[in-house]
Amino acid sequence: MEEHKSNEIIEKLNQELLEKQEELDRLNKMKGRLFSIVSHDIKSPIGIVTGFAEVLINHVSENYDVKDDPQFEIIKKHLNDGKGRLLTLLEDLISWVKIENGSMPFRAKMQEAKPIIQEVLNSFQSYASEKDITIDLQLDDDLTLYGDTNTLKVIFKNVLNNAVKFTKNGGKIEVLGVKKEGFIAFEISDNGIGIPKEIIDRIFEATKDKIRPGTGGESGVGLGLSVVHGFVVLNQGEISFESKEGEGTTCYLKIPSAEPK
Repeated sequence: MEEHKSNEIIEKLNQELLEKQEELDRLNKMKGRLFSIVSHDIKSPIGIVTGFAEVLINHVSENYDVKDDPQFEIIKKHLNDGKGRLLTLLEDLISWVKIENGSMPFRAKMQEAKPIIQEVLNSFQSYASEKDITIDLQLDDDLTLYGDTNTLKVIFKNVLNNAVKFTKNGGKIEVLGVKKEGFIAFEISDNGIGIPKEIIDRIFEATKDKIRPGTGGESGVGLGLSVVHGFVVLNQGEISFESKEGEGTTCYLKIPSAEPK
């Protein structure tokens, strides 16, 4: 009798396990479809919209007398800013998707650190100038590291974007890099508004409730640092943050200086 009852319990548990497995398979298929939509179906129309926005601006500039029209300059600025932020958000989303499904291309090699960081800094000059923020780079020319170029650019781009985003007009950002035993230690610090402790404790989580507007009203989706953390791990590095509200934030980043054994 007891044996029969035990068999019934086992059979019931097996059935529940099978149902849960089927549900998990279904959810994984849905996730795969979402990845496909994000990577391809959304990227194409956004590219078309942003491309036509640029064409429209150029057409109006070349064919109409708007050189001294302040209203046109405001519209052009908003279109360019919105286009840039939209593309950044899309890049973060696609990068996060690729991390999640393990399809991120990764080709690590020995390379100089300065050209990578300088390229990222150059892309931020316009954004930083709008807020009158100075960016000071202190990095040796011969500093070399071992990592994947594309993911390293995404790491520095997101960290620097946050630094500019949360620094008030007239602020300052410092980017330092020194060679230590086995790795390059970077510090990206700002004198911005800082990060609340409750956010610092889960800063790499992709959650909506930790999204904050920047000092200029900049928006985001909360994926940037989640992507950064994933890429740092891929490069076998380390990353952490220290911050004090009202005083600023420092990002500590370590990237291998040679191929890990």
